[in-house]
Amino acid sequence: HHMAYLYNYANRGDKTQFYIDKIIKEQYSNRADGLAGNEDCGQMSAWFVMSAMGLYQVAPGNPYYDFGRPMADSVVLHLENGKEIRIVAQNQAMNHPYIQKVSWNHQERKQLFISHADLMKGGSLRFEMGENPSSTSWVSAPTLTEIPSSFVPVPSIAPSDIHFETKATVQMDLPMNKTGWGIYYRTEGSTDWKLYTQPFSIQDDITIHAKTRDANGNESAVVMAKYLKMRKDLELNLKSEYANQYAAGGPNALIDGIIGENDYRTGEWQGFYKQDVIGDINILHPRTNMTVTIGFLEEMKSWIFAPKSITVEFSTDGKTFQSQTININGPAENENRAAQRKEAKFELSADKPIVLIRFKAANYGPCPTWHLGNGNPTWIFLDEVIVD
Repeated sequence: HHMAYLYNYANRGDKTQFYIDKIIKEQYSNRADGLAGNEDCGQMSAWFVMSAMGLYQVAPGNPYYDFGRPMADSVVLHLENGKEIRIVAQNQAMNHPYIQKVSWNHQERKQLFISHADLMKGGSLRFEMGENPSSTSWVSAPTLTEIPSSFVPVPSIAPSDIHFETKATVQMDLPMNKTGWGIYYRTEGSTDWKLYTQPFSIQDDITIHAKTRDANGNESAVVMAKYLKMRKDLELNLKSEYANQYAAGGPNALIDGIIGENDYRTGEWQGFYKQDVIGDINILHPRTNMTVTIGFLEEMKSWIFAPKSITVEFSTDGKTFQSQTININGPAENENRAAQRKEAKFELSADKPIVLIRFKAANYGPCPTWHLGNGNPTWIFLDEVIVD
């Protein structure tokens, strides 16, 4: 997204304006194939809206907006602080892609950028457009040429967010190091920060927080790594195929102890497309009473629907089964349910120790007629299957 704007930094703003014009005209339309890539979280549409206004922040950490090729005659932005920004493109036409002049609050500028601080004060940004490139020698936005002396980087913790069978080795490092710098860490629940000196072993569940401290006492942000010891009393045999992009860590993700929250993008959820989800759990330490809790996600705008029903079967001999089913109410017509993690809980009881649990989450079916995805298959997102 930023590539076309980089010509601004080589004093060839005309090429930025040419290619932004070309991309907007050729890569965007209101047809089914009107986007030239994956519209993750609206980022392609956001690029279009920003670029059509004539502004784009090339580097999120650098508080400047580059000028490109404004397509809108007039835009008004209402800021949270009560100020307004009015953007006007004079002489704007489909065959006038090139900026001739720029003024901010009626003062002409020889720059191909404006700072975030200026914009937040409110005012009028005016472009004069033309058919041919301007001969003006423009100034580009400031760039970071060296790391500030006050910068303190966060440490890395390796491996991060891992499951282990018996023990794991924790190692910490810095991407850059200077005299007097150190890595400090603590475990969840402790307020005692310790200086990291060498790798160490862990044998139980643990959450580690770490930060960098420089010679002057300045500290970085805190990073975290969570380690979970794999359960030895359960064995999962998943019979449905999860999507590669929503694998959540692999075959044992549904019993790994990491519980998915409300956002399916965090990597904790397993996604199953256009199918029921079926699996067997062998109970390696059988007992007569247990609770099975199955977590599922509902985010209808992403075509993630709650299962129509969830069934749990359990057996004391691996041959005959008792069954429980929880039916789940689907959305009402035109209902737009917010992203939410939900659970189905089953209380199991038998005269003999339970050795096998079988679960089935039934797919909702096609998106309903009133849904944006009318007729298209839906997803099931599961995590976690908890056996207590």
